[in-house]
Amino acid sequence: MGVIVANELQLLEVFRLAALGGESGIATEVSDRLSGSWLAVSRFRDVDDLTARTLELERSPTTLNRAGQAKNTLGDLRGALILYQESVGLFEASGDRAGVAATLNNIGAVYNGLGDRQQALDYYSRALPISEEVGDRAGVATTLNNIGLVYDGLGDRHQALDYRQATITSDI
Repeated sequence: MGVIVANELQLLEVFRLAALGGESGIATEVSDRLSGSWLAVSRFRDVDDLTARTLELERSPTTLNRAGQAKNTLGDLRGALILYQESVGLFEASGDRAGVAATLNNIGAVYNGLGDRQQALDYYSRALPISEEVGDRAGVATTLNNIGLVYDGLGDRHQALDYRQATITSDI
């Protein structure tokens, strides 16, 4: 027997039925699967709608994080920040250090978007050692790059270049 792959319409139907039946775990799992796929292809409004429906059923850190990504991209930075703050708390409570690091990095990006570069640096400097600790090489590179972007925004080209080079040359 081969692997069965559900298409998008089938997954949406599973989500609908799970939500109607009060099966929040199934609805959340399906929502997280769909929203991850949709984020990859820039379907941010669809992610925003689906995660909002899912969060009425269950407050999952992954769902909150994906909802935050959609809101951030759609320009609702304050809304994204609220979702990310809740998400990082849930990741911390569950012991998911990689989730904590990724979400701290997302919070840093929101603060950078809001023009609060010091807050952005604070969050990035919290995310970096956690990404290193869990061996998330892509997370380390992303965070170093983001720190470089903040310094570039501050007009400190030397610091920006140092962090950009660290992204390339670090042993991650």
